[in-house]
Amino acid sequence: MPSEAEHEDQYVSNLKTIDLLSTSENPPYDWIVTIYFYAAVHLIEKKYAQYGKHNGNHLERNDCVKTFFKKIQVYYESLYIDSQSARYDCVEMTPGKVALAKNHLEQINRLIARACLKTTSMKLFQQNHSRS
Repeated sequence: MPSEAEHEDQYVSNLKTIDLLSTSENPPYDWIVTIYFYAAVHLIEKKYAQYGKHNGNHLERNDCVKTFFKKIQVYYESLYIDSQSARYDCVEMTPGKVALAKNHLEQINRLIARACLKTTSMKLFQQNHSRS
C-alpha cells in the first residue's frame, strides 16, 4: 500500500508529465486527459492513506468517492469518463477537454484538501465492502 508521500510524488510526476506533453509539437490530448485523471486518483488515494486505507481498484475508488468525497464526485466522474473515452473508445480529446480536465483536477485538489473522513462512516463502509 503506497504511503501519502508516494501518492504525492506520483501526483507531482503526473503534473510534470502533463507539462512535458503539453509543450510538444503535437500534444497527445488523449494522454494528457488520462494523466489528469490519474493525478486525481493519487490525490484521492493520498487523502485516503491518511486514514491507513487504500482502494484496490477503480470500482472501490468510485464507491469511496461517492461515500466520503461527495463534493468532488462530479469532477472525478468527468475525468474518469473522459479518460476511458479517450483510451477505449478513441474519442478525440481537444484543447477544450484538456482545459476542462485541468479545471476538474484543480477543483478536486482544492476540495479534497479540506475533506475530513468520519471514522464511524469509514467503519461501516469497510464492513460493507469486506462482505462482498
